[in-house]
Amino acid sequence: MISFLIKLILLAIFNISFFTITKAECTVSMWISYSFIHFAFLMFFLSPLFTKKSKSRHVAIESVALITALYFIATLAVGLFFLVHPYLVLYQYSIESFITGVYLIVLIISIVINNNIANNENKSDEEKLFLNNIFVKAEFLKTKATDASIIKQLEDLQEESRYSPTKSSLSVKEYEKQILSNLDEITLNIEKLNTEELVSNVSKTRDLLKQRNLVLKKGL
Repeated sequence: MISFLIKLILLAIFNISFFTITKAECTVSMWISYSFIHFAFLMFFLSPLFTKKSKSRHVAIESVALITALYFIATLAVGLFFLVHPYLVLYQYSIESFITGVYLIVLIISIVINNNIANNENKSDEEKLFLNNIFVKAEFLKTKATDASIIKQLEDLQEESRYSPTKSSLSVKEYEKQILSNLDEITLNIEKLNTEELVSNVSKTRDLLKQRNLVLKKGL
């Protein structure tokens, strides 16, 4: 909110200063300068919207903001220069358009790179969450289990999850869905199933996790 207000104040100061300096003389050069400078300011204002949510989002915002700030400074400098030389309209428009074109190309490249980084980070977090879910669910089931053989199977499952590859792939998504589904089913029915059934279900879940890990390791 404070950042928003500061930007509005800066915009107001710029407009007051701009029309004071130009003395309200509405030349073509003035309107070209005014339009490009305001476009640069608008892009600077909207720069946080060009990034995805991720751990490094603040870095992405800073990189986009820096690129836009440099564009704004360049546009402002060129605009002020041609206010002093208002009869070079064609040159002014060509230079402003060139600077804007370069800025947009650099901005798009930066956004694509930042979004790829954000996607990789988000994917990595999801993959870590899968293994963490297995460990947490198994830990919860251990508090409900009364038989030592069941607890041993759950500990083996946790041990397998601890040394499982974090990086996932589409080839193991079905395994992962089935593993979590099995654990949810065991959690819901832990008081209804007998010891043999529980041991069998946990063992099958661990086997699925082993198969998932084997596929990933072969892929590596």
